[in-house]
Amino acid sequence: MICRRGIGHASLTMLIGLLCLMIISTILFAISLTKSNNKPKFYINEEGYGNDPMEEYSFDEEEQVCKVPKLSLDDEKYNKDFRVLPKLSCRGKSLFHLQNSVLRINRTLLDGKPLSYCIYAAVDRIDHWKVRYSTSLKRHSNFEGKVDADFFRVQCYVKNKYSSLQSMTPSNIGQEDSEDITFLRSKGDNYNWNKVNPDYDQFVTQVHPKNDVMERVSRTKSFINSTQLNVVIYGIDSMSRVSWKKILPKSYTYLRDTLKSVILQSYNIIGDGTVAALLPILTGQTQAELPNAGKNRPGAHRLDVFPLIWKNFTESGYVTLLGEDTPEISIFSLRFTGFDKPPVDHYMRPFWLAASKSTIWKKSVRYCIGNKPKHQYTLDYMKDFFDKYPRVPKFAFGFHTELSHGHTYPVQHIDQDLTDFLDYFKSAGHLENTLLIVMADHGPRFADRCPMTTGKLEERLPMMSLTFPESFKIQYPHLIKNLMKNRKRLTTPFDIYETLKSVLNIYNAEKPVKYSDRGISLLNVIPANRTCTSADIELNWCTCMEIENISVTDKTVQQTATFAVSYINKLLYVIKEKCYELTLKKILDAKKAYPNEQVVKYVKKENAKIPAFKKPAKLDILHIQLTIETSPNNGLYGITVDKDLATNTFTINGDYSRLNAYGKQPHCIMETHPEFRKMKPRFVIFRLENPFSGFSIPHTTDKGASSANRILINLTPQSHRIIRYLDRVIGCDLVEIRPIGNVCDDLHSDRILRLRLRLVVGHRTIAGTLGRAINKD
Repeated sequence: MICRRGIGHASLTMLIGLLCLMIISTILFAISLTKSNNKPKFYINEEGYGNDPMEEYSFDEEEQVCKVPKLSLDDEKYNKDFRVLPKLSCRGKSLFHLQNSVLRINRTLLDGKPLSYCIYAAVDRIDHWKVRYSTSLKRHSNFEGKVDADFFRVQCYVKNKYSSLQSMTPSNIGQEDSEDITFLRSKGDNYNWNKVNPDYDQFVTQVHPKNDVMERVSRTKSFINSTQLNVVIYGIDSMSRVSWKKILPKSYTYLRDTLKSVILQSYNIIGDGTVAALLPILTGQTQAELPNAGKNRPGAHRLDVFPLIWKNFTESGYVTLLGEDTPEISIFSLRFTGFDKPPVDHYMRPFWLAASKSTIWKKSVRYCIGNKPKHQYTLDYMKDFFDKYPRVPKFAFGFHTELSHGHTYPVQHIDQDLTDFLDYFKSAGHLENTLLIVMADHGPRFADRCPMTTGKLEERLPMMSLTFPESFKIQYPHLIKNLMKNRKRLTTPFDIYETLKSVLNIYNAEKPVKYSDRGISLLNVIPANRTCTSADIELNWCTCMEIENISVTDKTVQQTATFAVSYINKLLYVIKEKCYELTLKKILDAKKAYPNEQVVKYVKKENAKIPAFKKPAKLDILHIQLTIETSPNNGLYGITVDKDLATNTFTINGDYSRLNAYGKQPHCIMETHPEFRKMKPRFVIFRLENPFSGFSIPHTTDKGASSANRILINLTPQSHRIIRYLDRVIGCDLVEIRPIGNVCDDLHSDRILRLRLRLVVGHRTIAGTLGRAINKD
């Protein structure tokens, strides 16, 4: 018994020893695996890739000074107003298409019919505001071939168009016909493109590689520290991050899940409108800091003097492209003098100028040019740019305005096409060496929800995403880790500029960061205690603020609103003979804004690098954010006023913004004083011609009317051309046109159409009748 007990005890001791040895070995093995794997693993989370799936929201959020409110897509009003639009259907037929850089004819469209002749002409730039067609080239055969221009127009005529024997006439289109189409560029001719009636009429766009550009690139040596990454930036007007997620779900999901893009959560604009949003990205400066290039301003320069970022890329051996639609209100045209010389190697503006003045444009469905959506021209141009310069570093900037400038709903039309564009870039291998930035300039500004707090925040928090290639992530894992840390930190357009500079010199992302730096590369670590002040964001645009509601009847609020209107009127003094003096109609909303607790505690250190904090300081300035309505323009304005509590005086903090569409109100001052377009001119003339002979609107009041700006028309089905007419005449003043029932008042005769009209502006309703004689056919 003693021996058996001793053997059992020895066995137990040995077993315990073996177990301890196994545990120690397992721990050592795990440690060795950890040490041997220095490459970080990336996981998909809600808005990009992170270092650990459990750290989706753990990047020192608690220590971040700026906490941007999280916006919800479940807002009841937002979902109520949102509506899915039918698919955009462009009409028309394109006889020609490009195949491997060769202009080809769609033979199935001709169905064996012979062409009599075709007229070709390139679109040439004269200056920033004018284009011309090159000497036209007429061909009776050999209709296909390579074309030596980026933009050209083709008109073709079918032979024996009205002959019953045309099907028996042999076609003069042969597969062997292919002759290069070379234009004479010395001068244009007098061929009238807009008053002929061709059987086929279309614009064709492509990227035609330029010999002088290739020679320049071959002579240029890139910077030693350049990553040689291509850069593609594609932007859409007036889209917040949450509105992009709601309205463009396909492209948003593709960016997040397929491309593993980093979508910035706290990207904050620094000023009002597109120019204030994009100039810091493209120059690193605000408009006030750049040379005077304002339209109709004394001593104004052309935009060639601006230090635009693509100049840096050109100097580093890149080929460059710029494409933006809406030539009259584009980034570099609405407020500025324009460029003296083309700013980039491939510039789309000449195409948009020619197209917008053509009969093709006028006959096309809205948002289309012929049988192709307008946005597709820019997307295709950027795709062709990458295809035509396969072994050359490239910088491309594309921006689309029309679909979302007045209202965000029409931008739905771009979702699938943008997703296809992204997928093409991925499948073609273009993203293997490319930084892709998909973004917006600012959030929606003119929607019904903009006066709401959520709407104001949306305006200030636009979409901004960055996609780096896998090769870059492997080569610079520590920089990608920095980028992920910055995903929720306060970022601005100045940071995007510094990030672009890092592409040309990677050491820009490695340099020491000061707390006071307003622009920091996103590949560097942005301080967690960054504030709007250190990032150079004016209070009116800062989303880090703590905000409390104040009663609109409060005495201080009343005084502040009166001061705000007085301030706007002082700005108008220089054009008082053209503009009405504004009066305060209503205070819609009032809030007091103040820094959060950590911001109030902040004390700047002498070395300007690491801030310290102390007990909250006593506020000496009261910041009041107002939403006001003025008369007679029914304008809604957002403005921040500072009240000095010691002196009881008021000052305007930063700029103010117009929250509802000003439409055609400022047409009489757009050329001379575009900066005042937010106001209401005194002389606004509506000249109504066909299809109306009269326009009578008696003033009435409807207290139950909706506050949205809209025109509701009672129509019969045959009167839809009047909808199109009103949409064209009143333009962007219209938020919505829709029939409200078959209650058209056809009085006296079938040849007389009378439309009961209700025009709702603000809380005021104007009702009336439109009438004119209309032929039944």
